[in-house]
Amino acid sequence: MMINKKTLRPYEYADLIRLGNRNGDGGYVVPGKLVDTADVLLSLGLAEEWTFDMEMQERNPALRIIGVDHSIQQRTFMFGLVRCTIKNWIYTILRNDQKRRKYTRLREHYGDYFRLFTQPSVHVRKMVASDDRVGCISFNTLMRMATPSRDHSVFLKMDIESSEYEVISQIVARSVRSV
Repeated sequence: MMINKKTLRPYEYADLIRLGNRNGDGGYVVPGKLVDTADVLLSLGLAEEWTFDMEMQERNPALRIIGVDHSIQQRTFMFGLVRCTIKNWIYTILRNDQKRRKYTRLREHYGDYFRLFTQPSVHVRKMVASDDRVGCISFNTLMRMATPSRDHSVFLKMDIESSEYEVISQIVARSVRSV
């Protein structure tokens, strides 16, 4: 697919906001109006960084999130919660406030995963690919999940480590408005 460079130009938006990690990967500058009016956040690529997703939902509480990432599992976070709780107790007994605070924050972060991905939101443990196959899900299938009726507004966030190129044609084919 070739990009027509004559039509590629910047757009000016007055309502830009930053959501997500302020100090590294996982933060994005987006139009606030689109965040406020989205019905679904299709979040492709999570790893252990979902602050963007959480801040979108805080700004738009009715937002349903479909998070897609094959590399993380619930048991990882369950183990992390237990580990952080034990370390928190140990550092409380040892009166090491710096390490206690560190593990308190990490425990809260792991707990956020379970708060974020409760119904109607969902975490799909598959890779995003051009077609549906074992361990993979296509962008088209994800859009059918996100929009059972055509009147839903979907906000797409995608960071899937170079796999974006595999699904870009499906994204373009399904786009009804671009920002």
